[in-house]
Amino acid sequence: MKYVLTDIKGVINEIMKENNITITELSHVLNMNEFKLKQKLSNTNDQNKFTLLQLEQMAQYFGYDLHIDFVKGKDIKHCQSVHEKIVETKQKMAFLSIDDNK
Repeated sequence: MKYVLTDIKGVINEIMKENNITITELSHVLNMNEFKLKQKLSNTNDQNKFTLLQLEQMAQYFGYDLHIDFVKGKDIKHCQSVHEKIVETKQKMAFLSIDDNK
């Protein structure tokens, strides 16, 4: 049996409504066929089947961070989003910046 996140489409539809974004606009953001996106956001067998890249693209477009965690009791393994990784890398590299005023 394959398990899916049950309310991805509900959250995406809610965010689209809050931001007045149409399926046509979102399909362009995702570089996805509009009909295919409609299927993913409807009550078909294809619902909730978004790739992580598509979820990250939507999150970034709407100004959100996507968080994915593996949780086992109190043990939490957090998977960084691309945005989180970029921020972390910039913070680590900040000490390498050259001060031109010296």
